[in-house]
Order: sequence, then C-alpha cells, then structure tokens
Amino acid sequence: MEAIPGPFAYYYDWATGSSYFQRLYARFVEDLQVAVPPGGLLLDVGTGPGRLLKMIALRRPDIQIFGLDLSPRMAALTQRRLLRAPLVHRAAVLAASATALPFAPQSFDLVVATMSFHHWREPILGVQELLRVLKPQGRAWLYELDRDTWIGDIRAFARQQGQSFYLTLPAIRLIALHSALRFQDFARVGRQAGAPFWQVEKVHQIFWRAEIRPTPP
Repeated sequence: MEAIPGPFAYYYDWATGSSYFQRLYARFVEDLQVAVPPGGLLLDVGTGPGRLLKMIALRRPDIQIFGLDLSPRMAALTQRRLLRAPLVHRAAVLAASATALPFAPQSFDLVVATMSFHHWREPILGVQELLRVLKPQGRAWLYELDRDTWIGDIRAFARQQGQSFYLTLPAIRLIALHSALRFQDFARVGRQAGAPFWQVEKVHQIFWRAEIRPTPP
C-alpha cells in the first residue's frame, strides 16, 4: 500500500472537506451504517484524514470503529479529528499497512476500503488479511471507481451530486486514468486470494463495490 506523501496529506484533507466529497461520503455511509450489526466492530482501511470514519461514528453511536492508514501524518490528522468530535472513546486510528493488519483473527463485522484498494502494492496479500480479521459471517466492501464507466452513468452521478455534468465528466475521466479499476481486476484478486466468496456489483452509478467474505452467505 502506498502512502500519500507527507506534504500532500494536508491538501488531501482540505479537498475531502469539500461539499463534493461530503456528499459522496454520505452515500457510502448510507451503505455502511446498515451493514454493521448492533454493537459491532468496523474497520476502515486507508482512512486518510478520517472524514468517513467520523461520519460513520456519528451515525452509529453503538459500534466501535477503527481506522487504518499507512501514512503516520494521515493517522495524526484523523486522531485530531476524533479528539475534536469527541469520538476517541469508541473510534481509534492506527498507522499500519493493509498487508499486515495489527488485529487478531475474526475481529470485525465489516471492513471497508473506499478508493484506497487501487493503491495496494500487494492486493492479494491485502485481501487475505481482510479475510483473516473478519468474523465468520463478516464481510469486506471495497469501493473503487469504474475505469470504463459509461457516460450516462457519469451524467446521473453528476445530477445526484448537484454538480455540472460538463465539469464532472473530464474530472472522472482524468481520475480514471490512474485511480480506477475494472471488473476483471477485482475478479483476478478474488480468485488468487482464495476468497471463499466474492462478488462485484455497480453502485452509486460510477463505482464498483467488491464484496469479500470468509464464508459464503
């Protein structure tokens, strides 16, 4: 997994505070909040500056949440955000790699990675680590931009985001050049990691969501 270089961490923190990212994160939170059982444990891998982590913690006060990022500076930004909330009594962040998760086996009900999976240098090992830390009936959700997303889906996404289609289209196309995946990318990793169950579906118009489970549902 590659960390965002230190000086860019603050820029990324500023960017994710925009209304665009807040509306996008709200979509993911709607998914996640119903996927964790009461009193459950959630892990956010590649949490960045922790804005998604904070939103989930505020929406689900009954669960315990951990965030993880390879960048110590990102982890520090998240820690300060949790302290200001204050949410440190039920949310924590660690600086660590997705390929060596510092957690016991069968710890989490849900593991999520939103647009960080494409950074993982060893995605097969990373998925195997997710499988290790998931409870037997747990699941991991990996969200990534669809590299080949159709123009009509981008138009629908822009409409729901309240953004201009003519600004959204080139931005999505540019991001897709280096920060997006295809269905077959997930399929290859799921097979090679030996996941007992995996599936990939299109969500929120322009994203893939790969679901991985240690046991079939």
